[in-house]
Amino acid sequence: MKKYLIILLICALTGCNNTNSSQIDILKSSKLIPENYGMKSYISSYFEEKLINGLKSEGENFCSYELLNDESEENLYMHVLCQEFFPKRKELSCPTAETQDQCEKHFSVDNNQGDFSKCDTDCKITQLKKPYLKESAGTSVPTILKNKGKAISHWIPRDGSFYNIDLKNNFPEPYRKALNSISTGKLSSINLDRAESYFSMNAKYEIAEIQEQSCKKTTDCPDMPFEYLLKSNCHYKTHCIKNKCSIICPDYH
Repeated sequence: MKKYLIILLICALTGCNNTNSSQIDILKSSKLIPENYGMKSYISSYFEEKLINGLKSEGENFCSYELLNDESEENLYMHVLCQEFFPKRKELSCPTAETQDQCEKHFSVDNNQGDFSKCDTDCKITQLKKPYLKESAGTSVPTILKNKGKAISHWIPRDGSFYNIDLKNNFPEPYRKALNSISTGKLSSINLDRAESYFSMNAKYEIAEIQEQSCKKTTDCPDMPFEYLLKSNCHYKTHCIKNKCSIICPDYH
């Protein structure tokens, strides 16, 4: 991970076009490079460090974004979606929901932290035969990335009643309107693509439909069919599975 960040810093300061093949190999072995999805590595890496606080010891942050103006401008207006994924390797099971809740207050099976002795004696930790990825944290927010020479900073609106006021005062009207058409589902699918590649592990989901179109990555797939957008039983996503575009129902949140 440190090598990855060092390389991305080089990209930010000198330009990724000069990155040599060995550096690109390191990027590919750590995370699918954001350039595969029309993004910039230094931008995604910046947000992965600054915009989301990880919760899991084995967790890794993944950020994707949609740019609303030209990337040559000093202030970049965008919507950013960051998610932390971690490998679920163990499972805690207790005899009742009450003892399960009490145990989880004292012990984190995913981080292997806390005092398991305070749990009910019938609570058990089992090693999963087939580990899978889970999402443990996330943030989705309009953002301004400020590029001033070598200094990079960002702005996000405040929560609650200040959100709309901040957005109106800082986001030009055309970009505010453009936010309404951004597909956070597509950004989430990009993060999932990169997470599965990074961990060499699949997330947990049910496949609702396998489509005819072939793919190498999720962004090769068409937009979600309208009939799935109307369904309320699941927040469906598109996902590239074994080189086939598919519709999935996630079970990893």
